[in-house]
Amino acid sequence: MSWYRLEGPHGRPLGVAGAIVDVTDRYRAQERLALLDRAAARIGHTLDLFRTAQDLADIAVPKLADTVTVDLLDLVLRGEAPAPGRLIENLPLRRAAWRALDGTEEPSTPPVGEANVFPADTPYRWDGWTRTPGGSPWTLSGPVRCARPGCTR
Repeated sequence: MSWYRLEGPHGRPLGVAGAIVDVTDRYRAQERLALLDRAAARIGHTLDLFRTAQDLADIAVPKLADTVTVDLLDLVLRGEAPAPGRLIENLPLRRAAWRALDGTEEPSTPPVGEANVFPADTPYRWDGWTRTPGGSPWTLSGPVRCARPGCTR
């Protein structure tokens, strides 16, 4: 927002004019480019999957999410590729990275480096099984989310 004094030919004040320019879209575009710049400078400079996963989580919090977990199929960590088609339900996922805005990890989740098998109706299983993200019927009020000993959620 800018305001300008309007003057007549002899410098006499005539009034005030204002100009309002919405720069929200420009600001958001600059923020996205800055995030991409930070990500490009930090992610993918190593062949260590755990380091790359942690870099991704660190960049994503807090700009894109409050909490990020990166879980990978154990077979991928062994250098194998999943077979085409649907994945077998009970393949373990290994936590490769984690980052939360408040720094507090939920006790029912596996720590980095630990494997977990999630029930079939969770987003992890559903999206991995169908290989289409976001199609899970799972809700937060749904059944137990993990099979880890001591998990009660």
